[in-house]
Amino acid sequence: QTCALPIYHDFELAKKTAEFFSVEHHPLIMTGDDVVNLFHEATVQNDSPVSNPTSIAMMYLAKEARKEVTVALTGNGGDELFEIG
Repeated sequence: QTCALPIYHDFELAKKTAEFFSVEHHPLIMTGDDVVNLFHEATVQNDSPVSNPTSIAMMYLAKEARKEVTVALTGNGGDELFEIG
C-alpha cells in the first residue's frame, strides 16, 4: 500500500508507483483542523517547538497509515541522503 499528502512534490509519483506495482494507494488530505489538533502533540514529541515544517504532516501521515498497516517506510530525508532535487 502507498499513501501520500499532496503537499509533497512526489504526490503524483506515489500514485503512479502504486499503479505500477498494483497496490492500493491512499491519497490523504490534511485540513487546517488536523494541523491545529496535532500541533501540541508534534511539539511534545519533538521535545521542542516545531521547527521542521514537515513534522506535523509526517505525524498526520503516520497516524493515517497506522489505520491500515503496522510498519511503514518513508522517504523523508531521502532527498538529502541521495542528493535528489
